[in-house]
Amino acid sequence: MVQFERAFRALTGFEPFRWQQRLYERFLAGDIPDACNLPTGSGKTAVIPIWLIALVNGVENGVRLPRRLVYVVHRRTVVDQATDVVL
Repeated sequence: MVQFERAFRALTGFEPFRWQQRLYERFLAGDIPDACNLPTGSGKTAVIPIWLIALVNGVENGVRLPRRLVYVVHRRTVVDQATDVVL
């Protein structure tokens, strides 16, 4: 199993916030929130690598997570930032 903190740091270049760690733990428990409504600057775009790490670790632990992540945003700059994270 990939250690979350190390994988998160490798993918994003940052240490995870506590809410990001808790979201990862929810994903691994199969508790997928319908939405994440967070303020600007709180690291929302990191939901993408959090989901990816949980998807990889979930397979190893028998947790079945959705293979698709729907990411809805309202501003073009956030779309560009999300694209940079994915690429």
